[in-house]
Amino acid sequence: MISKPRIAFINSLSHNKHRKATGCFIAEGEKVVPEIAQTYKCKILIATSQWFAENPQHGSAEEIIEVSMAEMERISQLTTPRAVLGVFYMRTEPELKVEDDDVVLVLDGIQDPGNMGTILRTADWFGVHKVVMSATCADPFSPKVVQATAGSLNRMKIYRTDLPGFISKNSCSVYGTLLTGANIYETEFNKPCMIILGNEGNGISPEVEALVSHRITIPSFPLGEPTVESLNVAVASAIVLHELRRK
Repeated sequence: MISKPRIAFINSLSHNKHRKATGCFIAEGEKVVPEIAQTYKCKILIATSQWFAENPQHGSAEEIIEVSMAEMERISQLTTPRAVLGVFYMRTEPELKVEDDDVVLVLDGIQDPGNMGTILRTADWFGVHKVVMSATCADPFSPKVVQATAGSLNRMKIYRTDLPGFISKNSCSVYGTLLTGANIYETEFNKPCMIILGNEGNGISPEVEALVSHRITIPSFPLGEPTVESLNVAVASAIVLHELRRK
């Protein structure tokens, strides 16, 4: 059984202000929760009896609660509740530094949680684990972002800061994805470097764009033919990181 105060606490974590106030976030699902538990301390682990039976080595949590699926539906943030939910403590990453062989992903105003989660998952796939984001980005610990990362949050070092200040004090190549720039398929990437992705509607902010040393664009095909105005930013992240690793 789960108490009403516990239900209220867990449901409150769907809101950014409560996550900030408590320093906690939610992860759900048979794949996501064990991944997150590898590096984030678990405050509350909630699961069905069947999940506990199938996962006797479920790690350590400050509090363990067994529930029915009907109870899980009352606390789940998902359309289709899973058999396990964890409440984890956030961690604050120290200020990131760009080192000799680094590729740092810089996110400037990425606001859609689905895009944010997909970008982090994509970066994990391509081995880019240092992410710097502006204060205007979606909260990486929101339930939608955590689920969209599919556990990749476990391996990411995320640092929220003033982007112009961060870029200015780190000496490296700065690649900005823009509608006008060098063809990405003809671009050579130098490391260390930063890859900047901008807001879904407005792109990279003027203050950050002014610090871009290499403007790059993903051309549409056939060249010169009418097409959509731009790519989805999460799709663009996959193309850029694939091309960087390919070279």
